Amino acid sequence: MSGHKRTTITLSQEEYRKLHEAEMRLRFMNEGIPEIINQTRKEINEQMQTDLADLQFRHEALIESLGQVNQDISSIEQNTSQALLDQHLALQQGLADVVGNYHVETESALASMENQVQSQLEELINQHNHDWAWMANEWHHQANGHMQKMQLANEWLQAASVLEQFILENYDHNRFTPGEVRRYESRLIQAQNNLTQNLPESAITAAQEVYNNFSELRLELEKRQTEYKFLLNRVHLEAQSLVALFKSNQVVPAIDLEGNPLPYNITVDYWTVGELEHLTQEFYGVLNEMVDTLQPAPSNELNELITHYFPCIEDKVADIVFTARMKVINAQLRMNIAEIVVQALSGQGYALDASYFLSGDERDAYQANLINYEGSQVVVKVDPVENREAINELHLFTSDAQEKTSHELKQRALEIRRALQSSGLEVGTITATRKTPDPAIFEHPLPNKQVQITKHRDIQRVKKQGRADTGR
Repeated sequence: MSGHKRTTITLSQEEYRKLHEAEMRLRFMNEGIPEIINQTRKEINEQMQTDLADLQFRHEALIESLGQVNQDISSIEQNTSQALLDQHLALQQGLADVVGNYHVETESALASMENQVQSQLEELINQHNHDWAWMANEWHHQANGHMQKMQLANEWLQAASVLEQFILENYDHNRFTPGEVRRYESRLIQAQNNLTQNLPESAITAAQEVYNNFSELRLELEKRQTEYKFLLNRVHLEAQSLVALFKSNQVVPAIDLEGNPLPYNITVDYWTVGELEHLTQEFYGVLNEMVDTLQPAPSNELNELITHYFPCIEDKVADIVFTARMKVINAQLRMNIAEIVVQALSGQGYALDASYFLSGDERDAYQANLINYEGSQVVVKVDPVENREAINELHLFTSDAQEKTSHELKQRALEIRRALQSSGLEVGTITATRKTPDPAIFEHPLPNKQVQITKHRDIQRVKKQGRADTGR
């Protein structure tokens, strides 16, 4: 009489939890690949030197331009520019220290530094506005006659025009503050019209306002540009740390059922059918699109990379590595399950004839063929369950030489259940199918598919003819 019974075999929730916790501790043993981090440090330091040189150039160009305007106005702008330069030097040193001592807290250190930079720039802008307001008020009280007021209006207009030209030549204002220059330019024209119409009071008010607009815009552009380059450095550093993460997790140590690392490695993409490589390519695609030098991404999109996308990628890498390790354990579990069933059936007169992974692939089902002295056969087949970690499906195909009683069949199933449960495995309901097994399943396997079943709960290298371990 032939038959087919099936059930699911699951690693207990307690065992799975312990494995997951142990694997979480293990995953942080892989540090970033030094050459990648060192190269990133070098690139960021070079970029900071370039940024500093650009700021120094703008500072000198501003001083030259301000030679055309009132000395008091020039002094305020020069003092503010020097403060910006000093602040940038301090920022560069701080960033160099953080990058030079790269560690797992670097991202939070960079975030803290970015907040500090924003705060310092705001203070600088507030101080500049205070100085400008004081000077404007002093000049207003000193200008009594008509000609003095006309001269004062001219000086404010000239200073505003110089700042406008400086902004046009030195900043990417269309990207950081689109439309602002054009809006302030229309106010400048209105102030010039007031002066032409011999309305010095109106011209002074309008000229002071538009000068202040351009002065604030210059500082805002410096602030936006500094913040953006700082943000780019953060994106670059964190992206490269993820590149290191991808590389360091291509091959990882296997773990046993207690979560302890074993003295051999496994290839993550082999066990996950290329999931890590697929994620890597997706990551590079997003990064190339977001950090395109011809059309840089907006700040909010770069912040989205840092706050959401990069942490998500890091979690996905961890999940893929855990999945690979669990699949290796699950392959061993399939062997162990088959061995337990073989041992249970040995008490009923069955002996192992052959055992092997189907198609010679450890990711595939594991099968054991048994036979007794009467010529009855039992095939134990343990299939992995797709997308389910630590769950396998046990199939028992029987071809009995003599008719078995219902009691004998139940006793056989009961012995198998007891043996599996006593080994800490959870066994589902054993169900019988009406379909007659394919006779081909009872055929003797090819000799080169035979393998040695290892001891239960002892995760070892799966020994196959012609290959030393499972870590392809």
